[in-house]
Amino acid sequence: MVLVSVCCALQFVCAKGIASEKAAVNGNANSVAEKLYRGHIKPILAKHCLKCHGNEKKRSRLDLRTIASAIKGGKSGTALVAGKPEKSVMYTSVLPNADPHMPPKGKALTRDETELIRRWILSLGGNDGWKKPGKITPKPKVVWQPPKGANPTKVIDRLVEEGWKRYKVTPSKISDDRTFVRRVYLDLTGTIPTVKEARQFLADGRKDKRERLIELLVNSKAYARYMREVFTANLLGRTRSDREQRRESQGWSEYLERAFEENRPWDQMTRDMLLARPDSKENRGSVWFLYERRNKHQTIAEAVAPGFFGVQIQCAQCHDHPLANEIKQADYWGLVAIYSRSENGAGRFGVGVTEKAVGGYLQFTSLSGKTQHAPFSFLGSKDLEEKRPGKDVKEKNSRDKYTRVDGRVVPKYSRRAAFVEKIVKGNPRVARSFVNRMWALLMGRGIVHPHDKMDSAHPASHPVLLDWLAKDFESSGYDVKRLVAAIVQSKAYQLDSRPGQSNRPDPAAFATALDKPLIAEAYLRSMAIAMGEPDKQANAALLTEFRRLFGDVLAEQHTSKIQQALFLTNSPMFAKFVKVNEKNAAGRLLKLKTPGERVMKAFEIVFGRGPDEKELRRTVLYLKEREQNSKTAIEQLLWAMLTSAEFRINH
Repeated sequence: MVLVSVCCALQFVCAKGIASEKAAVNGNANSVAEKLYRGHIKPILAKHCLKCHGNEKKRSRLDLRTIASAIKGGKSGTALVAGKPEKSVMYTSVLPNADPHMPPKGKALTRDETELIRRWILSLGGNDGWKKPGKITPKPKVVWQPPKGANPTKVIDRLVEEGWKRYKVTPSKISDDRTFVRRVYLDLTGTIPTVKEARQFLADGRKDKRERLIELLVNSKAYARYMREVFTANLLGRTRSDREQRRESQGWSEYLERAFEENRPWDQMTRDMLLARPDSKENRGSVWFLYERRNKHQTIAEAVAPGFFGVQIQCAQCHDHPLANEIKQADYWGLVAIYSRSENGAGRFGVGVTEKAVGGYLQFTSLSGKTQHAPFSFLGSKDLEEKRPGKDVKEKNSRDKYTRVDGRVVPKYSRRAAFVEKIVKGNPRVARSFVNRMWALLMGRGIVHPHDKMDSAHPASHPVLLDWLAKDFESSGYDVKRLVAAIVQSKAYQLDSRPGQSNRPDPAAFATALDKPLIAEAYLRSMAIAMGEPDKQANAALLTEFRRLFGDVLAEQHTSKIQQALFLTNSPMFAKFVKVNEKNAAGRLLKLKTPGERVMKAFEIVFGRGPDEKELRRTVLYLKEREQNSKTAIEQLLWAMLTSAEFRINH
C-alpha cells in the first residue's frame, strides 16, 4: 500500500514535469522549476551525490550543493545546461549505460529519479534567471512594503491577498458565525464552545462581535492552559505518564501556564528556559526544559535549535547540512559545547541545572577526517569570548572560578549566560521562529513549512509578511497575545474551509482555511464538553491514552493511524465515555420524545450545527429502526459523531 502510494506520487511529479515544458514556453517555468528543485531534486542529490560532490569532498572539483556551483562545474566543465538535459553531465552520467556512471558505487538512481532530473533541467530553459550563477532564486516582486507601525491584521490581509494573485487562486468566502465560533474556541482555548456559549455568540448582533470574542478568549485562563499544553508537547515532546506527572510536580506546567496568562514577553521566556536560573519560586519550573534532557548535551542542542531558532540541526552532527548550506557541522557541535558544562543538580528552589567553570572543550571530525575544535557560536554568530587552555594545561575546578549571585553559586564566566546574552538576545531568528510557529498553530501550516525547518531549503511562502511580522513582534516587546489576536482577526484566518474554486488551491497560498487535527488534550476535552461531563477530561488513564495515540502537535504531515481507530472502536475505557447516564448528554437525548428532536439536539451539542436534509433523514431512520433499544442507539450515534473526521478536525 505504501509502495503503491510512493509510486503514484512519483508518477504525479513526472506528469507535472511534462506540464513544465509547456510552462517554459509560456514563460512560467520559474515556479515549476523551483518547486521541483526544492521538493525533489535537492533531496535526490543529497542522497546520491553530495557525499562525493559537496560538503568536505569535491571530486573532480565538482560541487553539486547549489545550482550555481553545478553550472560552474568542475574539471570537465559545467554539469548543468539549463533546458538541455542531453548536455548536462548531472543527467547524462546517471543514465543506465553511462560511462563513467554515477553514482560509481552502490545503488543507481531509479528510473523515476532519473526522469525527475531530466524534467527539471528541461523546466529551467524558459527562465534566464536560472542560467546565471549569481541569480539562482529570483526574488518575488514586492508589490507593497508595509510601513512601520502599521496595524498587523491589515498587513496580514494585504500581503496574503497579494499572495493570492501570485498563486493565481480564488480565495474562499468568509466563514459563517457557526464555523467561526467553533474554530476560534478550539484554537484559543483547546475546546469546543458549549451550546450556551455558541448560542450567545450567534445571538450577538454587534458588528465587532468577533473581535470582542477574540479579546475575551485570549485573556481567559483556558487560553493559558491550552498554550501550556501545546508548548509542552512542542518543546518537550510526548512522554510516559510518570514523566508527565514530574513536569507537573516540578513546576513546569505552572510556570508555562502563568507565563502565558500574564503575557510574559517571549524573549524573556526564552531566556528563562535556556539559562535555567529562576529568580523566584514561581518560576522554578523554567529549569525543566534543560533538566528533563538529563545531562545529554547533544539532546539539549537538538531541542534548543528547533524550539527557539526554528531549525533542525540533527543531520549536521556528521557533516554540513546537505540541503541547507548555512547550517554547518560546527553549528551543531558549537551548540553542544555551549551546554557541555551544564549538569543536573540541586537548585535554589528545588531541582536545578548547575554549571562547571572548566572543561567542555569539544572536538569534532568531518567526513574528510579533519578534526577541529568546536566553536562557542551558533548559526553565524560571533564566537563567544572564551580563551582555551594551552595544549598541556590542566584546568582546576577551584573555588576562585565561581561567584555567588542571588543565592546561587555560578561560574564567573558562564557559557550559558554568555550564550543567552550574546547570541540569543536580540537574535532575529528567535522572533521569526515564534511568529512562524504561532502562524502554523492558528493557520494549519507555517509561512515556512515545516515550522521547525526555517532554512534555505524551505523558503517562506510569504517572505515579506514573515519579515514584517517578526520585526513587528520584536518592536511590540515580544507581545504574544497581540500577535495571536492579529492573526485570528485577519481575513485569512476567518476564511471558510471549502475552496473558492473547483480544485483545492496550494495550501501555501492560505486561500482557504486548512484542516487542523485536534491535539490530544483538546480532543478529549471537547468530547467531555459535548457529553456534558467536563470533569471526564481529567480522567488520568484516558488522557494518557489520548496523549499516546493522538500525540502529534504541529506535525509536518497529519496522518490517521490504525491504532487510533482500534482504540476508539474497541477500547472499554472509551466505550464508557458515551454510556447513557442521567446527567450526561446521552441521558438528556434519551429523555427527548421523538427521534427528530434527538438528532437535532445531538448535532447541536457535538458539531455546533444542525443536520442537513440527508443527515436528518438517515439518522432519524437509524433511531426509528432501533426504538426498542433506544439507549444503545443513542450511544452508538454519539460514538459515531465524536469519532468522526468533522469532530476530530478543526476546520
